[in-house]
Amino acid sequence: MTKKVKYAVLFSALALMLCLAAGCGGSGGDKKEAAKPKIPEFLKVSSSSAGGAWYPINVTHNAHLEKLVKQTNPNAKFSIGLNPGGSTANVKSVAGGQADIGICHTAIATMGYNGSAPFDKPMKNLRHLLSINPAAVFIAVRADSNIKTIDDLKNKRIGFYPQGSLGNTIVEQLFEVSGFTIADIKKNGGSISYLGFAEGPGQLADNQIDCYTVLGSWPVTTLMEVDFNPGIRVIPIDDALFAKLNAKYPLYTQFNIPANTFKSFKEPFKTVGSMVCLIATDKMSEEMAYLSTKAFWDNLADIKDRAVDARGAALATALSGASIPLHPGAERYYKEKNIPLK
Repeated sequence: MTKKVKYAVLFSALALMLCLAAGCGGSGGDKKEAAKPKIPEFLKVSSSSAGGAWYPINVTHNAHLEKLVKQTNPNAKFSIGLNPGGSTANVKSVAGGQADIGICHTAIATMGYNGSAPFDKPMKNLRHLLSINPAAVFIAVRADSNIKTIDDLKNKRIGFYPQGSLGNTIVEQLFEVSGFTIADIKKNGGSISYLGFAEGPGQLADNQIDCYTVLGSWPVTTLMEVDFNPGIRVIPIDDALFAKLNAKYPLYTQFNIPANTFKSFKEPFKTVGSMVCLIATDKMSEEMAYLSTKAFWDNLADIKDRAVDARGAALATALSGASIPLHPGAERYYKEKNIPLK
């Protein structure tokens, strides 16, 4: 056998081996299925405690996400753990890797991304998935109270949400632009209490505090019992006060609350707040972020049915209030639905 013939045989054998390794056999050969997207075995989600308004939103979303993952990849070993938290705590948990998805407010996500108070360093790994609904500040007093404006609170007994709530931050900032602080309130004989979702309204009804501050969507379920008895009024945040707040803290939206939102307080009024949103980090895969976004919007009717605080959600406002980068997986979903991107 000549050298040329030997080389030709060796070349043909090598080519055949490469072809078989690449799966390019004849029509009778087995074709490998396209690799399915890698799905993590466990997803950690931070929302709120079981009594919080966000808990049913995340529980319902998580159930649909788990079903969707199993449909996409039937062999995936996938489960979801739900952690309690609050807006600020959830941002820290997601940015620090203790949670994969968190529910928070767009304003708090922006503060975290930029590293502004209450955060001590920028969290540039945060990514937006979707905005759910508006959450407004309600500074509620008893219907028989003589408190009419923010200035009237300089020496009063004030009930805040549990520490870490964006509502507390907004109210403190409203005090600040009105010319006083929490320290001034205490110096003037007033007090600050951090109270739970049931404890705060109960103390307001029993006249143990002079006002209770709530951040949430309307109708405000937290205040329903006080609204029924003895009745409430809400201190409005008028245009002039909002302008002062916005000049120093351009993070919030002004909301017009319609008349008859409360049975005992039938007037329309203005206040401020932020959008509730779901966030992840840039470490979440594009596929997982896509499925998370899809699971929410494709099952919105069921989520609204099971979670009162999601009833203001709409696909058209999925990016409202978002000032942090959009996750590429979420972007993919919005492009499919022809939602304009910022």
